[in-house]
Amino acid sequence: MNVLYTGDNMRAFIRAFWGGNESDLEKSREHLLKNDIRLPPDNSVARWNKIKENIKCCLEMPHITPFVTYVFGSNNYEYLTNLGLECRLINELPYCFREYRHKLEVFKYAMKEFDEVVFLDWDTKPTKPLPLNFWDKLNEKEVFQASLWAYRHPKITHRSNAKDNRFCPASGFVYMRDKCIPDKLIKHWENASNQWSAEPPFALLTDEMTNGWKGLDKYWKLFEPECYSCKRSPYRNDPLKYAKDVCFVNRGNAWKF
Repeated sequence: MNVLYTGDNMRAFIRAFWGGNESDLEKSREHLLKNDIRLPPDNSVARWNKIKENIKCCLEMPHITPFVTYVFGSNNYEYLTNLGLECRLINELPYCFREYRHKLEVFKYAMKEFDEVVFLDWDTKPTKPLPLNFWDKLNEKEVFQASLWAYRHPKITHRSNAKDNRFCPASGFVYMRDKCIPDKLIKHWENASNQWSAEPPFALLTDEMTNGWKGLDKYWKLFEPECYSCKRSPYRNDPLKYAKDVCFVNRGNAWKF
């Protein structure tokens, strides 16, 4: 499959795959302990199996856009290439970092290869063909974009208002066109008050770009990708938003609605 959208820039959709079963974890254990990296959580094998189910569903979807998958683990690489997917093997070990730090590393490798990327989680569902102006619309906003989610409880801690800490960009759909962004995200992750998610660095980055959190309207204007909708979006009930451009959705389990 041709994964590139050519023009002035090299563009691509990308995905990520890491993790494995107990045997795969054993292959990574020495590396993780040696580098003082916390072992994967107890539900990591169940999560890995769930992603494999989503991958199969993803490949059966109409309107699927060609993509490159960045992979940790030689067994995972073999599994995906046997499905006919175009892959890049980052490391033969299935676990190299603390769980979702893998996603930030994928951004780094992808931005070395491409000028613009859209990262998609496996449970992000395409709903229709891409509009002809898909990349042009993304270029109208900031160099980093990720859909804002309204969580029930604070997911970040750096904003002074606790209610504002409930709003955090999510990783189901992430766009970037600046090769410096991945290193900035990794730096923010390393300095974050929690490292159990890839998403707090997104909030630190976007707040940094606006010299502090400026509210929902400002975030929409600069960072919200209008082609993507999710169940926790604070904008999803606004009739003036998402009028016609949505071509990707995420509902937590995107294959059952």
